[in-house]
Amino acid sequence: MIMRPMVLSSRTLWLPRIAAFALAALAAGSAVYWALQGPAAAAPSGLAVADLSPPSVNTRAVASALGAPGGAGMGGADPALAAPALASSRFALTGVVAGASQSGAALIAVDGKPPKPFVVGAVVGDGWVLRAVQARRAVLAQPDAADATVLVLDMPAPIGAKKGF
Repeated sequence: MIMRPMVLSSRTLWLPRIAAFALAALAAGSAVYWALQGPAAAAPSGLAVADLSPPSVNTRAVASALGAPGGAGMGGADPALAAPALASSRFALTGVVAGASQSGAALIAVDGKPPKPFVVGAVVGDGWVLRAVQARRAVLAQPDAADATVLVLDMPAPIGAKKGF
């Protein structure tokens, strides 16, 4: 039997090198994937939401603690004028989807609870009805009240927004 000397060409040398590189890259990618899956399984599935609504305050208790007469109501203020002020602290507008002719929906948080969607005409709470929505604004009204009390809720300005523009 005649044996020929083995001649290696550049093409035959690169094939094992490319295969070894591909296997090493696949092993490294697999290791990175499983390393990133470990902390994700321990993390909570939902994002935490910061509660930016103002805390509810019992104004009568604060007024009496500061020395206001007990029988004068809200420090001598007219209770009819105090109702919209108290209601505005109960409701927080977080989003608006406004359509043509003041129709649409609004995301409103009631009494510090998570916001819920309300369509125009829906009862928001304690006799307050969503009457209209506009860009960054919702209008609530009490149709049962004799003086037809209206409350306008404005969305807070976006973070970093410049005023006056």
